[in-house]
Amino acid sequence: VYNWAAETGPGFNFDVSLWYIGGTPWDNPEEWAKRSAITYVKDVRTPVILFHGGRDTTSSVNQSLMFFTALRDIGQVPVRYVKFPREGHGIREPRHRRILMIEEIRWFEKYVRGKDWSCKKRKIS
Repeated sequence: VYNWAAETGPGFNFDVSLWYIGGTPWDNPEEWAKRSAITYVKDVRTPVILFHGGRDTTSSVNQSLMFFTALRDIGQVPVRYVKFPREGHGIREPRHRRILMIEEIRWFEKYVRGKDWSCKKRKIS
């Protein structure tokens, strides 16, 4: 979660957040900030790819968009954002699973192995 305090209410179960972080964002703001990626976004040095389901109710789409936007605007690392329509918290449609795997392989080939990679075309009979 990019900003735990901003996720209070619209996304992740609030009772889980209270247990995980301790207290509410208004009673314990330091701990909520400490657990939020927003606090450390300027320190990111690794290329980042983000996948999000357009109908995710566990972690709101705005969380990944805020993280993506911050990384893009800071400009220190390559960043890519892929949103899957109709998907929730987890990618389930077969076509979307294929896209996700292709994107992951392409990303790791480029930023781990230093190679350009493209998926072979499938024959359609």
